[in-house]
Amino acid sequence: MNQSIVPNKRIYIEGSLDTNIVVEGKLYNYLKNVLKMKYNEYIYVLNRQYIGEYKIVDVKKGKIILGKNSERLLKGMLYKLTIYQAILKREYMDNILEKSGELGVTRFIPVYTQRCNGSITMNTLRRYNELIIKGALQAELEYIPEITEPVNLKDIVVENKENFLFFEGCADKSLPKIRAKDISLFIGPEGGLEKEEVEFLRERSFQIISPTSSILKAETAAIVFIGIIKILMELS
Repeated sequence: MNQSIVPNKRIYIEGSLDTNIVVEGKLYNYLKNVLKMKYNEYIYVLNRQYIGEYKIVDVKKGKIILGKNSERLLKGMLYKLTIYQAILKREYMDNILEKSGELGVTRFIPVYTQRCNGSITMNTLRRYNELIIKGALQAELEYIPEITEPVNLKDIVVENKENFLFFEGCADKSLPKIRAKDISLFIGPEGGLEKEEVEFLRERSFQIISPTSSILKAETAAIVFIGIIKILMELS
């Protein structure tokens, strides 16, 4: 394919990458009015396993028809970055989810803590899924992040080799030392975690650290600390 027409725009679908894909509804509006896609332009289409190169072969009222040129497996990530995020207000969570996708989070787990604001419905979970995927597509990552149903803090099952809790009550200010390629990060709620919650996470192998003396809002802390961990992973 000529270098000048290699696509740089991406969309995600839940279904298979068929020879022709009919785009309607919300995704049609996104292609037409947000991405400003036109007839004969190229775009990448991803599902959870494959990435396909498609061309817009027809534009109708309320429909865009995509024709497949090629398809291959997604490359995937060479690391695991799991985020346990205490549930926050809608506007904060939405921002964190999209930025998590951009920063390369591979798995996002909402967590109920004692100071959580609100609860999560299935509609909310679907919106979260759309946001984190949107962030990954924006960053042109070849991986579709996973978001799970919410869990209670004391039901957390730790699977990664290194686990960190950024906690403002930690007296020693330092950056984490990254030695593994599978890492978990816990981000607390507005108002922080209760002492017994911190101790529970410590017993579950979370290293308690704090790289800053500032008291950050939970939304800010999530994006800053995820960014720190991702940079340190790339440099390790």
